[in-house]
Amino acid sequence: MEYGIPLSYGDTYGNFRIVGTTEKYPELYAMEMAQGGLWDKSLEVTIGATVAEKTGFKVGDTFLGSHGLSEGGHLHEDQFYVVTGIFQPSGSVIDQLILTSLESVWDIHDDHSDHAEGSSDADHDHEEAEQDHDSEQAYDGSAEASHAEDDHEEDHDPDEDHHHSEHETLDADREITAMLIKFRSPMGMVQLPRMVNEKTNMQAALPNYELLKLFSLMGIATTTLSMVAFIVILVSGISVFISLYLSLKERTYEMALLRTYGASRMQLFGMVFQEGLLVSVFGYLLGLVLSRVGLVVISILLKSDYRYGFANTLLIQEEAYLLLITLVIGLLAALIPAFRVLKIDLSKTLADA
Repeated sequence: MEYGIPLSYGDTYGNFRIVGTTEKYPELYAMEMAQGGLWDKSLEVTIGATVAEKTGFKVGDTFLGSHGLSEGGHLHEDQFYVVTGIFQPSGSVIDQLILTSLESVWDIHDDHSDHAEGSSDADHDHEEAEQDHDSEQAYDGSAEASHAEDDHEEDHDPDEDHHHSEHETLDADREITAMLIKFRSPMGMVQLPRMVNEKTNMQAALPNYELLKLFSLMGIATTTLSMVAFIVILVSGISVFISLYLSLKERTYEMALLRTYGASRMQLFGMVFQEGLLVSVFGYLLGLVLSRVGLVVISILLKSDYRYGFANTLLIQEEAYLLLITLVIGLLAALIPAFRVLKIDLSKTLADA
């Protein structure tokens, strides 16, 4: 194993998870600070850009976390987190997280457990005091002295045992929820997850394998969408061809007149090709605008439900290739109408008109 990044979660603020981890976790995503810096001690947090935007938190603000992974859990009262920094937007999961140290998560839950145990111990001590008071009334002075002496002899050892067991309990409670592991070799990536799944009650998962498994389940849908896209491109090319062909058929007389006024065959040939290119380019631009509008709408819906958005209006490399394909389809669609222009019979066309 090259390194491991521990993750400990179970608390939230609103709909945003509070995650205990180390500084290695934001380094994994190459996060940069917009304000402040990383947490330095327990109960200090560094928040993602989306968290800061939705909550309005700034460096120095404090808040209370709640138990559970959804809104409405029990508040950890009197345990305030302090915001020490805000990450720059990255488009990664960290934009949606509140990061803190592992000690913060442990301290929050240790204090909560101590409070509950303290109440129970106080009640228990009160009951013992009442029992001792009743017993003292039943014994004479010598018995009281003997009882007090015995208590004095036994006082030290039970307290030490109690503190020792309490310390062991705290250490046992300091657990983590998950760990991200980077392996040194592919062999470790094969052996360790299998060993963990077979010999422990933990679960190991390989992200690449799980994604491939997901894509294989979605393979039929992906293939269907690819076929639909190919059919749309084919139909678009045929529609451009039909449009140019019918347009040329209606303008045959105009083409013949242009020839009589001195236009050459090649000029008419080039004009038909230009028309095919213009139809293709305008169709491409219209499709590009509609796709961006659709992405913005979907992004707004996803952002409201899942707090993720991808409204990126920049061109991607595949869209540049699509432009070249569109131009080729336009040229091929204009090829037959353009050759018909070269074969126009001027006398017959003008006479029929």
